[in-house]
Amino acid sequence: MIDQVVIIPGWAFPAVSMRGVARRVEKHLNVPVSVLDHCSPSPHDDPAAPGHERVMQRVLDQVDRLEGTHTFIGWSMGGRLAIEIALRRPEKVARLVLVCTSARFCCDHDFPHGYPVANVRALGRRLREKPEEALRGFFGSATTVSKYGQDYLEGNVARALEHGKEPLLDGLAYLQSVDHRARVPHVIAPALVLHGARDDLIPWEAGQALADGLSNGTFILNEDAGHDLILSHSAWMLQAVAQWQ
Repeated sequence: MIDQVVIIPGWAFPAVSMRGVARRVEKHLNVPVSVLDHCSPSPHDDPAAPGHERVMQRVLDQVDRLEGTHTFIGWSMGGRLAIEIALRRPEKVARLVLVCTSARFCCDHDFPHGYPVANVRALGRRLREKPEEALRGFFGSATTVSKYGQDYLEGNVARALEHGKEPLLDGLAYLQSVDHRARVPHVIAPALVLHGARDDLIPWEAGQALADGLSNGTFILNEDAGHDLILSHSAWMLQAVAQWQ
């Protein structure tokens, strides 16, 4: 039985971008839903700290204000943050739903199912020089723009830049540097890993590897979905969650 749900969006998606998904989760599961925001600076941000640590601290500050236990639905980078919460604040986590995510984002010699680190660095350079253009390119690859419309894309660009480029650059630092592969076996909460077979950012094999590495992981593949599964196939996602719980 799910009592409370917390959604954690992916990189460059602020909390407000998940309002539609939150409403559908609330209606389908009949539970209160909140959304964490890793794009907003925190009063506890340390300018001297590495960017990936600032991202995690922003999220932990919000988690520490939650009462009781929750089911965390994390999409893309949000899924990796959900794993971090399960490791650092296990008393807050009843279940995990990890959507189109992985234990490691960038590929290397022993992890072929990741995203090229050179591409992440190139996105960081574009973000510093031409942020709107960089984000339009990213949203074009992360979502099916034709399905949501140009207004949706432009709205996402404006919302992502509401607090400037620094929180986004911190997020890219998190994606490049954090590797959970050795840590996921220590996650005690049961986890449902959902992935789209057409995901061009995080291959479904990375989701399968994540589920295999978890101590209590279940993997389900949607043959038709891409990286934006949480948006494009939210009804399927909620049906999978309802059957799993």
